[in-house]
Amino acid sequence: SKFEFDNISIYDSFADSIDIDFSFGTMKNVKIFNAGNDGLDFSDSKVELKDILVHNSFDKALSVGENSNITANLVTIEESFIGIAVKDGATFNSELINLSNNEYDFASFIKKVGYGSPELNITKGPNKFTYILDDKSKISINGKNLTKSSADLTDNIKEILYN
Repeated sequence: SKFEFDNISIYDSFADSIDIDFSFGTMKNVKIFNAGNDGLDFSDSKVELKDILVHNSFDKALSVGENSNITANLVTIEESFIGIAVKDGATFNSELINLSNNEYDFASFIKKVGYGSPELNITKGPNKFTYILDDKSKISINGKNLTKSSADLTDNIKEILYN
C-alpha cells in the first residue's frame, strides 16, 4: 500500500504505535509517546522519515526488518530500550539522529534465517552511543564502521532480541 503521514501524535499505545508492512510512503512530523512495544515497526517496506520523535518505547523505538529500506532525517529517540534496530536484510540510512537515555542506541542483527545482512548507516550521529552488533551485520556511525558490539551478548539480551 502507498501512504503519507503528516502531523501525527500517538500517546500510550498498548503495543506497536505504528506498524507498516509491505508498503511504501512518507512520514513527517510524527511524535510517539509511551509505546507499549515498538514505536515504528517496518517489514518489507520502503519509507522516508522526516522529523520523527519517539519518547519512551518499551522495546524498539524504530524496528526496521525484513528487507525494508528506510531513509530518515531529523530523528529523535529518547528513553527507549533500543533506539534503532535494523535486522533481516533491511537497510536504514539517516543523516541526523539525536539520542538520549536509551538502554541501547543501535542494534543490527539477523533474527530470521533466510534474510541477508542488515545495514544501519548514520552520517551525523552522536559521538557516544551504545550498540548491539552481530557478526553478520553492519553499523556505520559518522563514517566509522563498527566491528564489535559494545554490549555483552548475554542470554538475557539474546532472549530480548531473538524472541
